[in-house]
This record gives sequence, structure tokens and C-alpha cells, in this order.
Amino acid sequence: EIHDSTKYIDGWCDKNFNDETWINAVERAGFSNNFITTKNPPMEKIAEHKGKEIAKNLFEFPTTTAGYVKVKVTGKRGSLIKVNYSERLIPGKLKIDMSTFKKEEKAFPDMYNSDEFILNGEKDQIFEGLFAYHGFRYAEIIGEYENIEVTAVTTHTNLKTVSSFTCNNEILNKIHAACLNSMKTCCQDI
Repeated sequence: EIHDSTKYIDGWCDKNFNDETWINAVERAGFSNNFITTKNPPMEKIAEHKGKEIAKNLFEFPTTTAGYVKVKVTGKRGSLIKVNYSERLIPGKLKIDMSTFKKEEKAFPDMYNSDEFILNGEKDQIFEGLFAYHGFRYAEIIGEYENIEVTAVTTHTNLKTVSSFTCNNEILNKIHAACLNSMKTCCQDI
């Protein structure tokens, strides 16, 4: 996802916004199959966790999750901030491991598992993902800025909990909690 806030139009999503200078949408031939509405619960923001800077420009979150990083940043107009996501670090180094993503053939390999934000120069600008989500525990921030806060936003289909499990063995309880977290964060509209 790329957000260029230097091109934002004030009030574009307000109900009284005057869009008469915009080009109208053009209807195109659709799919041959009919769309079917889903019976799934919607995807929602489930939790937020502040990032802890563990090395310069490298942030860790309490657990591996799926979603995106919300960025609150101040910097010069036109500055590019890139957020790289990863579930692990390179062994023995405080650097994220992007090797899994780089090995695969991608249409836009430099953008895989990352988001970009172009600053408009305002103080404490906030960016949130609109269309993409990532699996991650770590986020690396690349770019020039004066100050930054990063928050992991967990998103997934908000499934109703119908049962639970606990026992007197803490290791089994932790394994169960990790499995439950993994299943929920992988549940993106299915």
C-alpha cells in the first residue's frame, strides 16, 4: 500500500463534498458468475499494541499478529517512510528477515510485505492501512522523520468464541493460546 498525503483532498469523504469536477465511473462488463453475499462476520480491528524500539528503526510487538502498523509521524513534506514487516529477525542480528519474501517471484518485489507513506509536512500525521494486511511481529521503519510512534493493529474476522480450554499444565495452555492466536489472525474473511 502506498499513501501519498501530499495528494490528499480535504473533505473528500464528507457527505457534502462537491465532486462535480471528478470523472464519472464507467460501467464495465462484469464477471459471468453472480456475486454471493457472505455470511461471515466482518473483518474488524481487534486490538492495538504499541511498538517497542529494540534497535534503531526496528520495533517489536508483544506477539505475532496479522494486520498492519499504524504510524504517527512528523517529518518534512515529501519524505518517504517505508514500513517493512516480518515475523522473525535474522539470527544473531537485530534486523528483520525478508529472505522468505525475496526468494519468491513477485510483481513488485520491493513492495512485498511493506507499506509506504509520503508525508505532507504536518505534525503527528497518522497513517493506517486501508487495503492490505500483513503477518508480523517486527516492523522496520526506513526513511527520514523527526519523531515516530508505531502501533500494531490486529485485524481479522471477528469470530464468536463458543468454547475455551485450560488445564493445570501451563505449557499446554500456552500452546493452546498460540494456536488460537494463529487461527484467528489467519482468518481473513473466511
